[in-house]
Amino acid sequence: RVMIMGHSFPDMDAFGAAVGVSSITRALGIDAYIVLDENRSFAGAAVDMLRADGWDGKIIDVNEALALMTRKTLLVVVDTHKSSFVDFPTLYEKASATVVIDHHRKSVDHIKDALIFFHDPNASSTCEMVTELMRYITPAPTLSPVEAQAMLAGIMLDTKEFVLSTGVRTFEAAAFLKGKGADTVAVKRLFSNSIESNRKRSEIISAAHIYRGCAIACTAPGMENARLLSAQAADELLEVSGVKASFVIFDSGKDSVNISECPDNHGISRWRRPPHHGCGSAHRREYGGGKVEALRSDRRQISPHRRRRANPDFVIFILAPLCKGSCHEVTEGLTSLRSDDKY
Repeated sequence: RVMIMGHSFPDMDAFGAAVGVSSITRALGIDAYIVLDENRSFAGAAVDMLRADGWDGKIIDVNEALALMTRKTLLVVVDTHKSSFVDFPTLYEKASATVVIDHHRKSVDHIKDALIFFHDPNASSTCEMVTELMRYITPAPTLSPVEAQAMLAGIMLDTKEFVLSTGVRTFEAAAFLKGKGADTVAVKRLFSNSIESNRKRSEIISAAHIYRGCAIACTAPGMENARLLSAQAADELLEVSGVKASFVIFDSGKDSVNISECPDNHGISRWRRPPHHGCGSAHRREYGGGKVEALRSDRRQISPHRRRRANPDFVIFILAPLCKGSCHEVTEGLTSLRSDDKY
């Protein structure tokens, strides 16, 4: 059997890729299980869509997966290649064989013992990679329209609706999924929010401060769905003229600063770069101690000690001391910043 899991707090790309891999295993006559904690997932709308259509895929929690796993079980990790960022580390540690499918820039702590390390940073999304992989499988996998929609949602999420990191291969993959019956209107609805969520997101955006080309904002204490709303608000802040990066901070209740970086993941602060910023050396930054990480990496937890040692040449570390306090204290700190402040 095959177990499929994504990164921590899996999004539409991670879940859509898992659906695609499960369709491949189904064509090969192998049982596949998508391991997912639905309370920590950002793909709930896609899961509900599949179930409403009578989808026969198997979604299980980590305890069921651990009970089913044997020495002959293959673990497929999608949308991340970092051992520190898999959704269920215990499942990864127990697996005797692992396959990785990911499109993010390669990190230092990548999974080194994978049987197959399918890694393509030029791809727009993991769903695009899995879609391409389907064409080489015999017998050809069959996709239902809702499965195709789940995969197309992953592509649309990571490309910001075919704006970022979009190439010829991206449109070919989208055309393939459209040919399988994907409804673009239905996919668009997967990203819709309630009126209350839209109000809260607007509050975050309206309270943002612009500092040295960076939009910085924080959520109200105790805001529901703060992780998701901060990500959406950060994306919208990039549309403001003159904004080169955006950060949205919210209380996590932990003694660390979680940083989610361009272009897709979620955390206490949100880093975004607009399309005209390339993915070369300009998309790297140096943490204290000389460790270089790509901005496309998934999530960072910075200890107070590392904050003090961090390279001050990057605006994110202006936020780090502020984030030791509450969101209210952060707001007070932001109002004291001026465009002519020195690092």
